Amino acid sequence: MAKEFYIRTMIAGRYRKVVRYSRSLPSDNKTVRRAKHAATTAAQKFINVKNATEKLQLLLCANFDSKEACFCTFTFDDEHSPANQKHTRQIFADYLKRIRPEWTRRGQMLKYIYTIEGEALASSPVDGQQWEVAPWRDKERWAQMDESAAEETEELSARLHVHCFLLVRKGDYEAVRALWPYGHVYINQMKVNELTTFQRLASYVTKEKRSGGKGNGARAYIPSLNLEPPVIDGHWCAEFEGIVLPQGAEEIKSGAERDEVFGSSMEYIIYRMPRQQQQSQPYKSKGVIRRSRCRTINQ
Repeated sequence: MAKEFYIRTMIAGRYRKVVRYSRSLPSDNKTVRRAKHAATTAAQKFINVKNATEKLQLLLCANFDSKEACFCTFTFDDEHSPANQKHTRQIFADYLKRIRPEWTRRGQMLKYIYTIEGEALASSPVDGQQWEVAPWRDKERWAQMDESAAEETEELSARLHVHCFLLVRKGDYEAVRALWPYGHVYINQMKVNELTTFQRLASYVTKEKRSGGKGNGARAYIPSLNLEPPVIDGHWCAEFEGIVLPQGAEEIKSGAERDEVFGSSMEYIIYRMPRQQQQSQPYKSKGVIRRSRCRTINQ
């Protein structure tokens, strides 16, 4: 089977992911390509969730690399408990319509990504659970998010709740809470300067899909339509052409994999470019300096 090497680059804001792998030449026929992409149902499910997690990570990098980026958790009390996840989605969609004018008023578009977790009849409430409202504070479990193949532990399902990424100014926190009459709202500023924040949060938000908590066809997350998509490019390369970390970049993760079945190989590197510094503006005088009248003294 003819193979060549291909380098694929994904750009999301300051973040880059470069992958070099072997793939079939464009001259391969349909039968050969179909055989290479054949997979079992279980394997394909893993691939789909993995791709969804990676896509979410890139969306977060491209749109929420800001000091206003917040990880918000919306809960329901006993009086307002929704019937199911579909009902929860309807409630939260109406909520987003109510807060949109606040963003319009300040001249910004409302950008969001949210996911719905939990069960309607679960006995475990979300309020006060550190792992649900601020997962990075649960250091032991948070560290497991660095491992893409980490096994999901079985836990008691929590009540229905919503996790949402929003760009919120500190002065608007109370407005976000005031428009949610169904329970508590936990707003935590994201640690966007830490290298693995977006990678871990993407894994956290898709954890229910990965563990089978969401059924087939259910979306791992729901993004707004105005998000900036990542830029994806690629080119065929010679066997000796490798991938390197650019000067000044910070490496997040790198590695290599090999598929013994098809004999293909893959290596990748994920890194972050430095934040652009604002150039200092040249000094400009605020106006003409007036000469003060001086009293002359005759000696």
